[in-house]
Amino acid sequence: MTFKEVLAQVIDWLQQDQRISYRALKRQFALDDDYLEDLKVELIEVRQVALDQDGKILVWSGAAATVAPTAPPQPVPLTYTPSLSLRNSACARSRPTATAASACSISS
Repeated sequence: MTFKEVLAQVIDWLQQDQRISYRALKRQFALDDDYLEDLKVELIEVRQVALDQDGKILVWSGAAATVAPTAPPQPVPLTYTPSLSLRNSACARSRPTATAASACSISS
């Protein structure tokens, strides 16, 4: 496995768990001390996505998993009012009587 592949797996693991001991990294990837130091430099100093805690633990300090930003939803214009439309269509079909005319009037 290349350094870049190990680095990507460590970043994924660190993002998920937020904290990983150096011993766990050495065990998981069969790393020697020099390889571990190279990973620490890349994560802590170069990419600045992790912090060293007491020389024993790597702590994630980067952003949460990146998600492409989305535009806010556009408001939908309110052009249809079902209850008013239904009432008006019912009034249009009714007979022109005084009772029907008063029932179909729109109050504000």
